Amino acid sequence: MALTCPTVIPAFTSRAKTGKAPVPDPRDDREEEGLIAWHWMDEPELHGVPPSELADFRRHMHDIDPSRPVIVNFWGGGMLQADDDGCYNGHCYPEYIEHTDWMSDDIYPCNKFACDVELVGRMVSLLRRWGDNQPAFAYVETGDFDGDGTGPSPRRFNAEVWSAVIHGA
Repeated sequence: MALTCPTVIPAFTSRAKTGKAPVPDPRDDREEEGLIAWHWMDEPELHGVPPSELADFRRHMHDIDPSRPVIVNFWGGGMLQADDDGCYNGHCYPEYIEHTDWMSDDIYPCNKFACDVELVGRMVSLLRRWGDNQPAFAYVETGDFDGDGTGPSPRRFNAEVWSAVIHGA
C-alpha cells in the first residue's frame, strides 16, 4: 500500500535539536543515531487535514519503525480558541491526539498575546488533558517572530520555559 503523507517526514534528532531532512524511504533512517521521533505535520488543523491521515501515517510509521513515537504539533492559537470539547474551526484536537504518541504546540505569547507567558503552560495543560497525560512538548518563542519588536526578554523566555515544565512538558 502506498501512503501519501501530507508533508515530508522530518525526524527530530538529539544532536542537532532540529528537524532532519527526510530521505525518500524512512526505512533508511531507522538506524539513524539520535533519531527520537517521527514528526507528522505541523499544525494540521490549520491545513484542514483530518485526523484519519494522522492515523494512517502513524500506522505506516509503526510498521516501519515500531520503536519510535510519532509526534504532531498544533497551533496554540487554535487551542486557545477551542471549545469545551477541544474543537476549533471544525477540527477536534482530541481526535488527532488519539492517533499520536507525543504531542506539542506552539504559541508565541510575547509576539501575539500581550506577553502573557502563562499561555505556554496553559496550552501544555490542555494537551495533557486532551491526551490523557501522554507526553507533551512545547515550542517556546525565542525571538521576535513577526518582526514587530515584541519578542520575549530573557526573563520572559525563562518564564515561558518554566511555565511549560510546571504544566507537564
